[in-house]
Amino acid sequence: MRGNNGWLMIVMLGVSLLPWPASAAMARQEAVRFLAEYQAALETRSHDALKALFADDVRIRIDLEEAGGPSQRFTLTRARFLQQIFALWRFASEQAYTFSRPQYADSEDGTLTITVTQTEQRQLFGVEGGQRDVMTMVLDHRNGVLQIVDLHSSSRLW
Repeated sequence: MRGNNGWLMIVMLGVSLLPWPASAAMARQEAVRFLAEYQAALETRSHDALKALFADDVRIRIDLEEAGGPSQRFTLTRARFLQQIFALWRFASEQAYTFSRPQYADSEDGTLTITVTQTEQRQLFGVEGGQRDVMTMVLDHRNGVLQIVDLHSSSRLW
């Protein structure tokens, strides 16, 4: 019996050292805060703030529909995706973003998921246009920082 108590103590100690998952309320609060940071980075056109929200190895998949054109599906690296945003910041005027219908979920693997509709209106070279993106962002902690590790966007241009 004495030997079994020792093993029981080791097992209990090991269980107490395992990281406990954050509560659903804490996970949602963290995701809400992240989405606010993402929106602020876009609205203030902060290159550094936006870059910091994406993991270096983020997987980005875009399904694109253009009015009157064929649908396209492609993947982008972090650098290419950010380059597209920064180019619009440089050349577009009267750019405005709205976010609607955010949904938040956490999973057992510790990741958080945000699904949100992002609408961007802009004037590009004197032509009004924009796009609506239904985005799903998977967030994970990298070096203690919450970052996007996977992004899927169904985008429609007008």
